[in-house]
Amino acid sequence: MEQIRYNISSGDDLFSPYRVPSKYIDKVLSDIINHPYPPVPSNIPISRKLFEFTMRPELPFTIVCGYLAVIAILNKRQDGKNRMKGPWWKAVLLLHNVILAVYSGWTFLGTGPATINYFLRGYQTAGVPGLVHNFCDSSMTLWDEVMARYTYMFYLSKFWEILGYVDFDWERQKSNLVHTIMYTYYALSVVHIPVPGVLKRSLTKIQIAQFLIGGSLGALTLLGQGFKEELCLHTPGQMVTVVGGVGYLIPLTGLFVSFYIKSYRRKISQKSRLAISTEKDTSIEKH
Repeated sequence: MEQIRYNISSGDDLFSPYRVPSKYIDKVLSDIINHPYPPVPSNIPISRKLFEFTMRPELPFTIVCGYLAVIAILNKRQDGKNRMKGPWWKAVLLLHNVILAVYSGWTFLGTGPATINYFLRGYQTAGVPGLVHNFCDSSMTLWDEVMARYTYMFYLSKFWEILGYVDFDWERQKSNLVHTIMYTYYALSVVHIPVPGVLKRSLTKIQIAQFLIGGSLGALTLLGQGFKEELCLHTPGQMVTVVGGVGYLIPLTGLFVSFYIKSYRRKISQKSRLAISTEKDTSIEKH
């Protein structure tokens, strides 16, 4: 039944992420396009028809195109200045960031402990093979019970997140665009609550570490065969998702590292040079 549900085939038809000859490209694209939609996640009050509508690729593509068009129009009208002001606008920004901050905490509490416990159970039951089995979630237990619901909600949250991107000037706030995940920091900034520089630097470091760890774990799913277990990836869609996600994290991590160096390391170096210069001037004056 599991093979039928997830369209897992065998023999020459099995999609292998370790060798992708050009003759399989057409088959891969066909499998991705024709692959059935997954079942509606449990505990989400949504009809099958609406669920499939939100999963259609045309929806995010249309929203992204609309977003880019709005940004282009605002950039021309604002002349590099953000003219959206007033207490009502501040309230909108605060509400937007608070909602995303609360949602992020809810997602972490719902998925973090469950994932760690699932991995530990696998290791306690069968050692390394059990850990690998649960890491790949070969039985789809973790996905069905926890991850499907939260992953779908995370997908929908990206549409809400796009609304926040319009809040900032495209040219003048590029670094803020990269740091949209720091919603709590934004919420504090909206109400002019000062945030210590150490905390801001720590948040950036945590984000970089998260990308490195998450990308590494994602890449490990490509190595399931090395543990003499079943492949972690069974379908072309799963393969494309992992490769696309890991590939996306590479430049994103680079942007965060660049932002950290530009915003924090250079400032520290400038302060150090200024302090040394001041000490030299003071020493000269004394002599």
